[in-house]
Amino acid sequence: ESDQEQEHVWGMIYFLYEEDSDSIIKSLDHRERGGYQRKTLPIYTQLANNQEVIVTYAVTYVGTKDNPEFVGYNE
Repeated sequence: ESDQEQEHVWGMIYFLYEEDSDSIIKSLDHRERGGYQRKTLPIYTQLANNQEVIVTYAVTYVGTKDNPEFVGYNE
């Protein structure tokens, strides 16, 4: 969570085959266990000030300030 009024995150989204998703999420949960929280959120595209949901259920891992490995926000 951020105190900034407007946030922009640019990155990649990966689509998983349903039959592989449980084992992949389990592996990611293990890898990101060092203080990251798993979050579920929608993914939007923004074109010409018009937001559109392109994925309704996506998983991400978020580092928080109380994470001992947190290095600060990238400005």
